[in-house]
Amino acid sequence: MSSEHLPLPAGLLPASPGEWPTSHVLEDRRSELAVLGLLSVRVDGEKHWALAHDILGRLLVNALFYDFTTRSQMGLAEAKDAEHLRFLLLQNISRKRELGERSYRPLGEDFATSIFKIDPDHGRTSFTYLWREVLGALDSMPLSLRDTSRVFRHHSAISRRRIAMLPSEFYGVSIEDKAELLRRAIDDINFALTSIEYTPGSEPNLNLYNSLANAYLNFANVEAERGSSREKVIELRRLANEATRRAYDESPTNSYVIETYVKNLLGNAKSAPEVASENCVEALGILFSAIHSNEEDYRRPQLTELADQALELLLKQAPGIIQAAEPKSTLDVLIKAWLTLADGLDYHSGIALYEIPEKNRSRTLDVLKHPAARGNVQALRLSYDLTCIGSPYAFRQQIEFVQQLEATDYRATPQLRLEYAILLFQTSRAAEGERAFQNLRKVWRETEHFVRVPDRLRWLREFDSAKLKIVQATTGSDYGHRAIARVQEFNNLQAPFRLEEFGFRELRPGVRFAAKVSFGHNGPFLRPVTAGPIDAS
Repeated sequence: MSSEHLPLPAGLLPASPGEWPTSHVLEDRRSELAVLGLLSVRVDGEKHWALAHDILGRLLVNALFYDFTTRSQMGLAEAKDAEHLRFLLLQNISRKRELGERSYRPLGEDFATSIFKIDPDHGRTSFTYLWREVLGALDSMPLSLRDTSRVFRHHSAISRRRIAMLPSEFYGVSIEDKAELLRRAIDDINFALTSIEYTPGSEPNLNLYNSLANAYLNFANVEAERGSSREKVIELRRLANEATRRAYDESPTNSYVIETYVKNLLGNAKSAPEVASENCVEALGILFSAIHSNEEDYRRPQLTELADQALELLLKQAPGIIQAAEPKSTLDVLIKAWLTLADGLDYHSGIALYEIPEKNRSRTLDVLKHPAARGNVQALRLSYDLTCIGSPYAFRQQIEFVQQLEATDYRATPQLRLEYAILLFQTSRAAEGERAFQNLRKVWRETEHFVRVPDRLRWLREFDSAKLKIVQATTGSDYGHRAIARVQEFNNLQAPFRLEEFGFRELRPGVRFAAKVSFGHNGPFLRPVTAGPIDAS
């Protein structure tokens, strides 16, 4: 266990052949075993045993491997190498029935999430070459753990799906193996969703639906490779689409969910040419909005790679003459808009909307004004994003696009709802903005979303101007240990501030002061008049 950076609870030590428990024997011999780095620690009131460093654990396993006599006496003669021996030793622990008990559940789940996890994309490669034995070990763990833990079922399924993606020539994963692995992964995830109730701290539905969608997509590709009927492949893609929609509904701002959603759109586009252009247009809208609003730069390569695929597929599907022809439908307008946006660019560069030349963005906005696209959700969303880039302080125009989106059946993402709430303040509609923020605070408390305040909306500005606005505020009583002031420009709505930033030693009601206003995900916040970006002061 020390080789996995984990201590072993005393309750999981092997039974002693003598009259004294193993834990007591170890305690008596600690002085002579100190050279091995043997340590005892207490975690949550229970004694655990460990070695001082994971390398010591691996060295001891190596030493045991080359001591064939002792290894044979321990029933470990079949070990092929030192790493296989380490797996066999860990497998002996994983079979203990105690891991099915509530007190040892976290450790039992560790076997699925880390110890026996096979996920080369995220650095879990130690036991990849032993994948058949590893999966057998996971399936042999106590039933009371496997049938009550969403985490265990989910991560076991992840390992199966990752194994199904391994190169056949190196790991011996046949096409039949891949089909069976993915079938079992799907069964495990569905079992977790339907038979194990969610509890705080366990695996949320979002993660399960996202993995289920990926598993169905992989299974559809494998079945197509096996030569299965077109009907079967279509059904698997339909199930992937259903799971994807559920994951996207749970969290439309999660970059992992966006990836899965778009992969599904592009997969359907490749298998069904009649919906290819429509799916590519939807995928591009989602991806470029995500790239523009997502601060997680480490996910950007994955999103831009998908955008490249979508645009390349769209260019293959859309006839070249469409740029010159008069659009006859909303789809024609959207295709023309994306082709105009990409005109003259190397679309394999993975650029974001704000990196596209201004002339392309301006021409695209003109295309989107065509009557055939009036009221279309995707056209409105792309127009909004392009306007935010080209005219970042044109708040009146931006809020009009958002309000038109609200008039449709568009389900606004938390990110767009946050921007709308701030835009209401920017356009002197503070009361409506405060109500929008009240609803958002409830969303933040109940669910997890990835949102950020764009730079253009970070500060309250003069109407449709880059210049920061100065407001007049009056201090009130402390509110829940926070300093609060009423802001005249917000129709005397309250906003918090920090006493020390304004030079106040104590809060005295009725004191008037000037301030600037910054915005966070919970609403407006008063700042000194000396604060703010230099170029806007």
